[in-house]
Amino acid sequence: MIQKANIETSSRSAAQRAHSPAIHAGAESGGAGTVGNLALKKLLIENKPGTETILYVEDEGVLRGVIADCLIQLGYRVLSADDGEHALTLAADHKGPIDLLLTDVRMPEMSGPELAAKLLPLRPAMKVMYVSGYPDDIVAIHGSPGPDIVFLAKPFTIKLLAAKLREVLEKQE
Repeated sequence: MIQKANIETSSRSAAQRAHSPAIHAGAESGGAGTVGNLALKKLLIENKPGTETILYVEDEGVLRGVIADCLIQLGYRVLSADDGEHALTLAADHKGPIDLLLTDVRMPEMSGPELAAKLLPLRPAMKVMYVSGYPDDIVAIHGSPGPDIVFLAKPFTIKLLAAKLREVLEKQE
């Protein structure tokens, strides 16, 4: 049993992950296989709670559900989309600000960077953070990562995600 909340992905198929997702929580969480409330409460104490709106785009349903739930428990308002087109629709329909786009790099039909390129002209204050299980993705798409490219490699812990979100959201332009 892993002692802290951890999200892991691998090359297993989505069907395999749906039946046995590699999402673990420590004994303090109250049960194996779920992200525990105590672990998330500890993160809230260690990190400034979120209040911002995040547009989260992930094509893998199980992972999207778990991460979206964690973000909500961390205080964020979450608009959750399963692909780029859905994200564009959610962004168009959302009347308030979207503070951050948290998107997978590789998705069918529209990549995360393609989605960001379509959204940023409409929402120039929105920050972008990419996640991928393929660390070379960001270099292949954008060249060497610059200071404006924020990338988080899967697998990542919820603690690392929470800290990185705060860092990106609080960074002054």
